[in-house]
Amino acid sequence: MSETQLAPMSNGRMEMRIQRHDAHEAGHLTAEGQEHAKDIAQQTVNEYLDKNTDTHFLIINSDQPWDETEANTGRRAQETGTIVADTIKAELEKRELPEEQLFGHEDQDPSTVSPVIREADIFDNKFMAHLREKYPDENEWHMYYQDADAQEREGMHAESAMALARRMDYMIKTAEIAGASFHKTPGNEDKPLLVWIIGHGGGLDAYLHRYGGVPIDELGFPLSGGFTLRANPNGEVVADVKGKEYPIRTDESLNLPQ
Repeated sequence: MSETQLAPMSNGRMEMRIQRHDAHEAGHLTAEGQEHAKDIAQQTVNEYLDKNTDTHFLIINSDQPWDETEANTGRRAQETGTIVADTIKAELEKRELPEEQLFGHEDQDPSTVSPVIREADIFDNKFMAHLREKYPDENEWHMYYQDADAQEREGMHAESAMALARRMDYMIKTAEIAGASFHKTPGNEDKPLLVWIIGHGGGLDAYLHRYGGVPIDELGFPLSGGFTLRANPNGEVVADVKGKEYPIRTDESLNLPQ
């Protein structure tokens, strides 16, 4: 199924917030990171519930561990997602709103984890270290998004920025299908839905560069920062990036990235 077969963002009843995790040490959020993640989550929850108290929330986050081979397996995106879920639950209770407005509310951790949005596979294979060493006066991430040293990247079996962007696109399209299914359920037709995706900075940037045409020098988000996807009045999917609006390409089929 291609995304063009769906009503964009469920006919405007759905938005997506796609953000980075917060500050961490070896994958575990620091005390400052926890507090900052909570502050940003509170601002966002209030914004949506102030607009419509019937807003429903679905949280999806990366399950990226810091190091799968060591005892320290902190998962910074997952820990950020847990804080987001706890903030939503607390705010719903405070406003005396049904806990059912948060998907998975009955679980100990309502956030859904997904390996699809893990960080770029460019670290263990040393490709990012290669870029840093070869281009000391350049932003190594910008070089990555431009696919500098593609031949070396392929030889090191490192993931391309295009492949990373496609992974993000797959997650977004899958979430959009889930939102469309939610709105087809009797009684949910007019309920606003916020899909809240928490991943890694490289994935956000690669997606926006490939599918939104965002210039490389305008990429980059602070911790717990991100962008919003929504449908504009013309029914087009657009990304709100730092106050600017970029049309999103929706012409690729929903295929699992290679």
